[in-house]
Amino acid sequence: MIKIENLTFSYTDLPFLTDVSLRVKEGELHAVIGANGAGKSTLLRLIGGLLEPVSGKILLNGRDGSTLSAIERARMVSYVFQENYTGFPYSVEQMVLLGRHPQQRSLFSDSKDDLDSTNDALKLLGMESYAKRLYRTLSGGEKQRVAIAAAIAQDTPIILFDEPTAFTDIKYQSEIYHLIHTICRERNLTTLVITHDVNLAALYSDAITVVGNGRLLATGTPEEVLTETVLSAAYSTTVKVIRHPDAGVPLIIPAVR
Repeated sequence: MIKIENLTFSYTDLPFLTDVSLRVKEGELHAVIGANGAGKSTLLRLIGGLLEPVSGKILLNGRDGSTLSAIERARMVSYVFQENYTGFPYSVEQMVLLGRHPQQRSLFSDSKDDLDSTNDALKLLGMESYAKRLYRTLSGGEKQRVAIAAAIAQDTPIILFDEPTAFTDIKYQSEIYHLIHTICRERNLTTLVITHDVNLAALYSDAITVVGNGRLLATGTPEEVLTETVLSAAYSTTVKVIRHPDAGVPLIIPAVR
């Protein structure tokens, strides 16, 4: 569903991402991890069409991303940002309806399909009782649920998440990842998640890619990728990898200095 071939990107004269190649399968929940400044969010913005590569290709469902119009891309890819601001006094329902814009035939009215998709997305995220509430009065975790609902209402086969649990507590972090995992499975969505939480990535991802210094250091299942050698190289620190007592997946803890 997402295929990146020999991608290079630069903010200045020096390459920031170099010769990146990656595949994300249809229906896969794929996490990208790495240290601050490694290039994770830049990679996501390139896939989402917010940045243009210097060279290489990004294929979305077999189509060259550089040939897609803005509306064609918006019908194929939805994006959940780390933070979502609005200066307008929108209700929760209105915020989710914004996700319907790429599918709308009229800019001046919401169709029954738009309203049905919005209501279905709110129900899926457990936010239907918040529909008329002002978005800006919500907590951080509740705002993230609304952002995910808007992406679901957008009705795209690909969803990109940039740090979906930023600024949320451990309860919301677990709930949001569980929701993303469930939605990905039930709707066969191709999902790419940028995250700093290595352990949540291990619990919920089908595959993980590790980025370091603008290059891909490793890609594979959590068991293949989350090793002490790879993670120590990616984060320039020593870690220990043990087994999660319930799930059996790798559990990463910092080494005692």
